[in-house]
Amino acid sequence: MFDNAPDPDAVHGLLVEGAGGHIVITSRAHADWRAVGALPLSLDVWERAESLAFLRARTGELDELVLGEVAEVLGDLPLALEQAAAYSNRQAIGLAGYLQRLRDRAPKLLGAGGPSACAKDPPSRTSI
Repeated sequence: MFDNAPDPDAVHGLLVEGAGGHIVITSRAHADWRAVGALPLSLDVWERAESLAFLRARTGELDELVLGEVAEVLGDLPLALEQAAAYSNRQAIGLAGYLQRLRDRAPKLLGAGGPSACAKDPPSRTSI
């Protein structure tokens, strides 16, 4: 997975042909992604009702206020909502617990600066 690629050139040298499997590249760039063999698929955020239905089905949460607050904080982004649901389920804390941890920890995490050291060094071809 290559998240938030700035352009096709940024991932071109990292793609391995014939290795099997699938590669997902996310980007906000409108570019010629077919030049690197990618099949572009346009995605958008969910409508609030979709976000609530997803979170309800994925977590069993019934509190509409909690569902709405999580969807709001995460901007109705499908991947963020899936990660929130998976985390709250795995930690057995429910969405209210997830929301509390997000409020407590997000300022520190978001204020920590740029990418981690391992993200700064691109992986070698053999590590993909």
